[in-house]
Amino acid sequence: VAPGAGFAARGAVEPAAAGAGSPGDLVHVVTLSGCCEVAVPRTRVRRKENYLMHRRRLQACERAREKLDAKKKISDEDVLEVLRMWPFGENRVRKNVIPLGQEWVYSDTFGLIHSRSLGTCVESQLSKRYSEVMLLVSRWVRDRGPKRKRGGKLLSFPFTSINLNFSYAAKKHRDRFNLGPSLIRALGEFDGGELGYFPDDDATLPVEFLPMERMETIDIRRAFRVFDGRRGHCVQEFIGERFSVVFFSCRSYRAADADLRRRIAECGATWPSDDSNEAFTRQIPVARGYPDVVLPYGAAKRRGAATQNDSEEEDGSEDEDAALLCNPSAAHRRLRRKTASGPADSTQQHPLQQAPDDTSGAALRPADVTPAAEPAEAPDDAPKAAATRRYRLLRHPHLALGLKLQNIYTQGALVKRCKGDLSKLTAMRRKLADPATFEPLDD
Repeated sequence: VAPGAGFAARGAVEPAAAGAGSPGDLVHVVTLSGCCEVAVPRTRVRRKENYLMHRRRLQACERAREKLDAKKKISDEDVLEVLRMWPFGENRVRKNVIPLGQEWVYSDTFGLIHSRSLGTCVESQLSKRYSEVMLLVSRWVRDRGPKRKRGGKLLSFPFTSINLNFSYAAKKHRDRFNLGPSLIRALGEFDGGELGYFPDDDATLPVEFLPMERMETIDIRRAFRVFDGRRGHCVQEFIGERFSVVFFSCRSYRAADADLRRRIAECGATWPSDDSNEAFTRQIPVARGYPDVVLPYGAAKRRGAATQNDSEEEDGSEDEDAALLCNPSAAHRRLRRKTASGPADSTQQHPLQQAPDDTSGAALRPADVTPAAEPAEAPDDAPKAAATRRYRLLRHPHLALGLKLQNIYTQGALVKRCKGDLSKLTAMRRKLADPATFEPLDD
């Protein structure tokens, strides 16, 4: 039994003491809270959940089965009652949604999930063990959710997966393993908790640079809402008890074999078809992008490559100071490749050593940080301009850089103070985007 699960393992139980079965069928455990020794079936001692959690989940399944057998439309109250009985596990895998300052969230996924090791979709363990919960929520969306006409047919929202969330406000993110069209609904007693959505996000901007002033706030408490999960979205702060249910299709669902498709359908999923996908995709307006958004620090090369791996780099000469703030790890890799390619020129110094500590606002000239041999073609001027950009410090960034309030610094000087620390360089990049901390003087 996992540490902290509430039980302490004592070894296998003898068949006579257990009443039936082999020694490997039951395990002696002691509850740490009540010091009570109990015999637990080994099949119920599972990874990431203890016996009490498993028992509570089975109780939620029993309640879901009762509501399914009632032969009536599933209501919001029915789903909310089962969600309140469902014990959520600590999810540490969804790094893209975990709010800053937290290490995990309450989030469980039924149906198809993307396997990071296999690179394709597989069946969730929750669907195998607790299919009644997925069946209840699936019937709920078919009874109460939106429908679209296509080819003379009334189509329900197609989905292969259901994500259940509780008591956290997801940070700004994109769901890159989703097909696109997603359906969301929030339940519970809470204030706030609207869906923050960027309808014109075409994935050409890094998600952290999406303009907050163009974010739409959508009320998902009173009705189902269709949105594109691949576009930037987040959850507004809230107070109270908040559950959210998200229906979506795994991007690689077409690769599922007939047996996997049958198992997911038996759990209640509405398997996507070309007609159903098109019917709900047409409801989502085409993203126009944010071409007027100016990326800071000479990060223009990241526009159009926001969904690519950060290790991918573009060819061409760039100012290393601007590159460090734009992509610190890529800049250091570029420097290592230059060093490994041949002996360095004794007159060329590391840009972190060469950038002056400027507190008077003096500009850093591009000639001070480029190699002695000028390239045949002039490089892009954006990174050089970013390196000489000046900022007035209005609020301490708390990075232990020895900065003084109201002083003026160039970007090159700030890079030097980070001394090659990638964590500080990344934090500095974010701080410079906040005008309440660093006031730009050259705009």
